[in-house]
Amino acid sequence: MVRLAARLQDEADTRVAAVTQQFTAERQQAEARHVTLQQEADALRTHLERTEIQLSDERTQHVLAKQQSEADRVRSSQLHQQDMDLQERLAADALHLQSLEEKHTQARESLEHFRQATKEQRERTQRQHDQQQQ
Repeated sequence: MVRLAARLQDEADTRVAAVTQQFTAERQQAEARHVTLQQEADALRTHLERTEIQLSDERTQHVLAKQQSEADRVRSSQLHQQDMDLQERLAADALHLQSLEEKHTQARESLEHFRQATKEQRERTQRQHDQQQQ
């Protein structure tokens, strides 16, 4: 009986040692897996934070670009209106210049006609004077 008890005790000790060893190995694997998962979670958290910062920066850039686009659109509209106003003014100035040139031409023609008429009058007067003296 003692031998049986000893043998059963040895078998039990062996089984307990095997189960303890298996438990220890599984626990070490679980702890290693936990460390690995924790590192992956930390890496993902860091990546997420960087991505959120980048997204925030992109949103800010988008708002700024949208504001700049609106400002450019307004400026373009203003410049277009200025261009149209200047074109109208240029056309009006061209008409005014043409009118002034026509008036100048008429004044020159009138002056030439006056000079010619004065010259003819002097010649007539001179001829009459010459005829009276003869």
